[in-house]
Amino acid sequence: MQSKNRILATLASGALDLLVPHLEPVELGMLQKLEIPNKPIPYVYFVEHGIVSVVAAGPRRQSIEVGVIGWEGYTGWPVIIGGDRTPLDTFVQVPGSAHRIAVAHLRRALSDSPTLQLSMFKHVQVFISQISQTALANGMGKLEERLARWLLTAQDRMQTDELEITHEFLSMMLSVRRPGVTVALSLLQTRGVLNMKRGIILIIDGKAWRRSQPSFTASPRARRSGSSVSQLKFWRARIAAFVRFCTVFGIASVGSWRIIESYSSRQIRDRSMPKRSRCNEHSGRSGMWTAYEYFRSIEPHRVGLMADPNAALANDVRQAHAIAVADGHAWDP
Repeated sequence: MQSKNRILATLASGALDLLVPHLEPVELGMLQKLEIPNKPIPYVYFVEHGIVSVVAAGPRRQSIEVGVIGWEGYTGWPVIIGGDRTPLDTFVQVPGSAHRIAVAHLRRALSDSPTLQLSMFKHVQVFISQISQTALANGMGKLEERLARWLLTAQDRMQTDELEITHEFLSMMLSVRRPGVTVALSLLQTRGVLNMKRGIILIIDGKAWRRSQPSFTASPRARRSGSSVSQLKFWRARIAAFVRFCTVFGIASVGSWRIIESYSSRQIRDRSMPKRSRCNEHSGRSGMWTAYEYFRSIEPHRVGLMADPNAALANDVRQAHAIAVADGHAWDP
């Protein structure tokens, strides 16, 4: 049996022989319901062409897409893990074709072939990973990032760069207003990653697009490695910005502090310098200590740096005397 579905194409011959007698080729029409929420699942569809959308419905008839199924997988994954229904709505997004099998026949084949079970379980794991990435994108991504992810996902499933998608349909899948989709598409078009025609979106360079957005658009393995590289670049940029900020702020602070210190020193000399009448009242060590206290208020760091207090006192007195003479004060301690 020749099939473009990845699951069927990669099955071992023994496992595939259990399914072939019960597989039925069908056409998938636009908006055809494949699974109804909280209703028993009658068939499992192995998609050959087209796109099937898995949608979560909210209050007030609001809905958002949580998963996409194409030629790489199948619908009805709750059946594989022992369930028979799902709260999600599953319908055809892009018309195509598929092979379907009744749930009873599939369960019988699963019980007879561990190889078939393993292959089907692997797709369940991949689909759960897709749902997790979709939740991440919907919760943390910008609208243009979510739109880019959806378009790249559709490109993978359709195997073409031309997508016949309307703005209204994209707004329904992303659960946003139509004008928001129009603005996001225009933004992506200005970046040169797509072109728009009436009802057609042409993706120019999907590979470069994926490399620029590894967090939302890559496969799980590539997303982990890309995420680590992105985090490394992120923290390098943050550290570099912090160093630049500290450098500029430090230079500005030093300059500002020197201006303030110079102004404060002038104010202290003008307002606190003892007059001649007051200085003449002091004599001996008391006068020297007055000068010492005054000069220490101007440049306190020099006092702490000198090891000899007597030498520091003498030096401060000489400098205080020089400042007093320069300011026109007559002072004789």
